[in-house]
Amino acid sequence: MVYNQTQWTFDDGSGPNYYFNNQNCDWLISLTDHNVEFIKINFLRFKTLENDILYIYEGNSDAGTLIGEYSANDIPTELMVYNDEVYLKFVTDSKGQADGWKLMYETSVLDVENEMLSEITIFPNPTNDVLNIRGCEQITNIAILDISGKIINNIQVSNSKSIDVSNLKAGVYFIKIESAKTSRVLKFVKQ
Repeated sequence: MVYNQTQWTFDDGSGPNYYFNNQNCDWLISLTDHNVEFIKINFLRFKTLENDILYIYEGNSDAGTLIGEYSANDIPTELMVYNDEVYLKFVTDSKGQADGWKLMYETSVLDVENEMLSEITIFPNPTNDVLNIRGCEQITNIAILDISGKIINNIQVSNSKSIDVSNLKAGVYFIKIESAKTSRVLKFVKQ
């Protein structure tokens, strides 16, 4: 199933019943026709058995970056995905059934003011220790986010356009750069 609305609610397909055994189902939230800054996912219900797993990926397939895998007691918190596509895959075994899950997603669509920040670049990317920012003069706030959208570091804004990221573990991160009227989120890789 493909969803292209900027806001929607859907479930594992079982509605008010238990989900089925031995299933391998997938869903795609694809907002490539919109100018999306992020997709925010909140679970309204999440009750699965231990070996029945919901996988969530950034991108349009399971070849994308795995954001998380959730089952039983691993209830997902709010997820912020800084991409215009999210792929979900729900795999169940033969050992039982449960209520399943239901989620709601919404997006932030960039407006004309935010498009002014499209010239902001970061380099080098990938980086080992320092990330440089080019294209924005009046930065008011900078935050580093992990792959799930959780803020892991708020950075004090100074006149410097270089950010020390040497303390981060290797992986994929996002940097949110804000000015007085706009914000921009960019992906970077820490080696």
